[in-house]
Amino acid sequence: MHRLKIISLCISLCLPFFICGQNPPCSSIEYNQFDFWEGKWEVLDTNGVKIGENNISKQYNNCLLIEEWQSTSLNKGTSYNYFSPIDSSWNQLWIDNQGGVLELKGKMEGKQMVLRSKPFKRQDIQVYNQIRWVNHDTNTVKQIWELYSIEGLQQSTLFHGIYKRKKE
Repeated sequence: MHRLKIISLCISLCLPFFICGQNPPCSSIEYNQFDFWEGKWEVLDTNGVKIGENNISKQYNNCLLIEEWQSTSLNKGTSYNYFSPIDSSWNQLWIDNQGGVLELKGKMEGKQMVLRSKPFKRQDIQVYNQIRWVNHDTNTVKQIWELYSIEGLQQSTLFHGIYKRKKE
C-alpha cells in the first residue's frame, strides 16, 4: 500500500512536466498544409467574372479549417476541413443550402491539395468527384472540381474557380 502511494505521488508530480513538454495539438507540419487556402477571397470564373466570395478560417487551435461560401446567386455552403492523424489524410465535409452533401478525402500532392469522394453510380457508370486546390502564390488559388470515371477518365469539370485574396 505504501509503495502504491509513492508511485501515485511520483506520477502526479511528474505528469505536468510530461504534458508541458509535448507539442500543442494540431501543431505538426501536416496541419498547416492547407494554410494557403486560409483567408478572405473573391472567387472568379475562368473569364474573370465574379461568381462568389469565400471566407476560410482556422479554428479550434488550428485543428479545423472552416469554409463559408457565398455565391453571387443564392447558393451558400460550408465545409469542414481537417487533417486526420489516424490515416494521415485530409478530409472535407461540404454542406450547402440546396441540400448538397459531399465527403472527400485526400492529401497534399506537390503544391496542390487533392481530395476525392468515394465512387458512386451516375448514368450507369461508376464515377468519383475530385477537387484540387492549386496554390499559385500568396494571393491566388485555383479550385478545380472534376468528375472522373472509376478508370480515371475525366467526365466533366463541375467548377473552376480562381480565388483572389481580398485586400484588407
